[in-house]
Amino acid sequence: MWRAIAVASVVLTACTPTQQLQAEIQEVATSPVFANQPNQAEQPASEGTVVIQGGQIRTESPGKAQIQLSDGLQFRLGGNALLKIEPELQLDRGQIIAWLAPGQQRDRPLQIRTPTATAAIRGTTVFIEQTATQTLILSWEGLVEVQLPSGASTQLTSGQVLRLQPGQTTLPTPERLSRAAAEQRFQKSLLLNGFATPMETLPEIRRQLLGSS
Repeated sequence: MWRAIAVASVVLTACTPTQQLQAEIQEVATSPVFANQPNQAEQPASEGTVVIQGGQIRTESPGKAQIQLSDGLQFRLGGNALLKIEPELQLDRGQIIAWLAPGQQRDRPLQIRTPTATAAIRGTTVFIEQTATQTLILSWEGLVEVQLPSGASTQLTSGQVLRLQPGQTTLPTPERLSRAAAEQRFQKSLLLNGFATPMETLPEIRRQLLGSS
């Protein structure tokens, strides 16, 4: 178990402790998207922009982008998002969907922190939406472990959703995404749609939740 902290995190993959994490913007599907290096002014971002550890990436609606970390993790960011590039990615607001390419392995997890709780995954696809009043964590496919600062924890399986409010000390029962709700998310999702290249894990998500490829 991880030590309790007053943030929410999703565990995916991580560099070794001596490596400096970098994030390269692979696609700006819609502008505006911004980036800044540590202790530098924010600048408009474009494909090929690299943000080093300690910097951040920000989107303003309808802006959204696809990013790849130097450890192989890929994610999409949108919905007035603010993400800090740290060994534990820190999502202060907005939406993120993160995944590993099928067959790709990592020896230890990486956390994506939000201001509310903690979640953890390894080699799966996770969606998080952080607003001022709620953290929503959805396992699109695979296991996601969620932990509160109080130490309470639970696991999400494919298609399960957890909604958390700031200051919670107990975990609610995860909700199961219905087939209709999953299909609606596929059709309307800001981050599943509108990019040049489909996510590599999309066929597995559709297989698990909709029984199709």
